[in-house]
Amino acid sequence: MGKCTVWELLEAASKFDGSPTVNKDVAKILKKHGHSSGTVAGCTNTIMAMFYSIDAIDTVGGYRNNNVPLTSNAKKLGLWHNGKTGILPGDIVVFGRNGKTNHTELAVGCRDDISGNYNGGCSRRSRDSHSSKVFGYVRPLYKPMGVMDNLQITIAAVDCILDVYGKRSTREQQLSVFGKDNARKIQDEINRVWGNADKILFDVAVYAIAGHAGNRSYRKKRLGTYAAATQRKIDEIYAMRGKNAEEAARMDRDGRFGTDAVRKLLLKFCGYT
Repeated sequence: MGKCTVWELLEAASKFDGSPTVNKDVAKILKKHGHSSGTVAGCTNTIMAMFYSIDAIDTVGGYRNNNVPLTSNAKKLGLWHNGKTGILPGDIVVFGRNGKTNHTELAVGCRDDISGNYNGGCSRRSRDSHSSKVFGYVRPLYKPMGVMDNLQITIAAVDCILDVYGKRSTREQQLSVFGKDNARKIQDEINRVWGNADKILFDVAVYAIAGHAGNRSYRKKRLGTYAAATQRKIDEIYAMRGKNAEEAARMDRDGRFGTDAVRKLLLKFCGYT
């Protein structure tokens, strides 16, 4: 087992977010590594399964089955932060009441977390929606980020468009987890598409095709006012499927599939690779 970047963990987390099979998936992953989660994936075990799914359990200092040993281990390793100030994407937020911790969630933005054992499985919720309060958070030992490709930049930019990272200085702080140069490229992509509905919808469609918006029923909630138009854009992209080689090549030259990593994703989605 090794360590991962914060991007790799958030990418892994997106596979659990809103998944209808998450309880079975978590149980299967933990069983593979000699642990048990029962029939319902608890909050901490779901986060542990995310790290295990990319062979990166060392990033969080090893497996812990609930919030109490997780918090204790984090304090021992110097990964613990009191209170809620400064929470960044990839942090593990610990909640509690009456002086005792009782719940954990994975921070994905300035307000939102992914929570296991919630809504019948695993889904997003507002950090402020709890009856419990935030005791503090664990910041795992993530590896430094490398250069993000244009698919990753697009996904992060769409999260900004969906207000996952907040506004202005809050957004800058949230995007800092990806590194200064990557944060600048993310902002450049937002600036490129902003004010152009077709460009925005293309990026949001790529985001959904890449698996960052969940399945169709969950997707509507995740994408909000963009949901219906995004589905039309996805259908438009899918309609490119089955074109002959000459037509496909022309669409590719015209930039209909985007560039680099986005292009590879859409060509595969449309059945050309």
